[in-house]
Amino acid sequence: MAKCFITKLNGAVEDNSIPKLGCFYIPVSKDMTSGGKVSFLGTDVTMKEVEGLPIFKNNGNSSIVNEGSYEIVTGEKDCTIEVENKYGLTSFSFYNVSEGLELNLEDLKFSKLLTSISTYPLVTVSGDLDSLKDLTGLTQLNFGKATGITGNLSSLKELTALGILSIDASPITGDLDSLKDLTGLTQLILSNTKVIGNLSSLAGLTGLTRISLGHIQSIIGSLGSLRNLTKLTQLDIRDCTNTTCNLSELSTLTNLQRLYATNVDGNISALPSSVTYVQLQGGTHTGDLATLKNVRYLSSSNQFTWSSRPSSYDIIALNNCVIDNVDKMLQDQAACNAPSNAETKSISVVGTRTSASDSAIETLQNKGYTVSVASA
Repeated sequence: MAKCFITKLNGAVEDNSIPKLGCFYIPVSKDMTSGGKVSFLGTDVTMKEVEGLPIFKNNGNSSIVNEGSYEIVTGEKDCTIEVENKYGLTSFSFYNVSEGLELNLEDLKFSKLLTSISTYPLVTVSGDLDSLKDLTGLTQLNFGKATGITGNLSSLKELTALGILSIDASPITGDLDSLKDLTGLTQLILSNTKVIGNLSSLAGLTGLTRISLGHIQSIIGSLGSLRNLTKLTQLDIRDCTNTTCNLSELSTLTNLQRLYATNVDGNISALPSSVTYVQLQGGTHTGDLATLKNVRYLSSSNQFTWSSRPSSYDIIALNNCVIDNVDKMLQDQAACNAPSNAETKSISVVGTRTSASDSAIETLQNKGYTVSVASA
């Protein structure tokens, strides 16, 4: 935000470009796709256009609005939105926004009543995390496009009310240990950042339902240190090449549904029965895929066996798996149910197939699945 000054001289100015105390400004591109919305709550907070022609649409059109949720309709040129009385803001969010809207964390530095900041999916957010260190009432930080956010995780260590912390694809740094006292966290999403640390730093955050730390080479430790996080439904440590996982250590995670892990050892049968989506990289994991009752997707380049799968089970979408009995696998899968909400309808395996499974492939194709068998 530009600097401003206070004067006691008589008179008034009509120049809207001069920053005002207690206000901040949001640039909006004329190219922003329609349908983007802004939602805000607070005491005596208003939002209005000061340059260009943004219109707030909610049961009618207006250029000045009070708290609520509004669609932003842009004009023929870039525009600017002014938020008045930022000190009274309690909740501030954008959603369904494409490219073309910018927010600087520096502008929220003194909005100490804020409990929630959310920008999803493509609001361009910039600024240093240090601007948020005194906003101790925050329960949610959810940034969809965080490439412009800088700073260190340690700036957030006093935000003990945080429930959701999502900063994806950002150059932020810091150690996971900075978060160990944020025991209210339910979602921790820091994928594609430059943070470091050991997974064991999260062992005490037993309220977590989602952890996403994918593509961070500087994360170390074993997934076994998370065995007490029994509320977890999603665990994503993909491409974290300095972590390890033994599937037997995950048996206590009885609510886990989605698992992405690296350097995985153990038998696939050790997966909790709640798991439906699995992506494994590296290690020496093995097992009988036919017995995985609830799994609907498995990606792994390791070698597995296939015994017999009951027809009452769902089809498992497979990716890169080496199968010892491809014909039997395809015949069993053809007799299984095709789940209506399947995310992936593809069976791509490595092994030896004969004409004995030709009719099975035709059946699977009629159920909407593509089938690919590469030679072993």
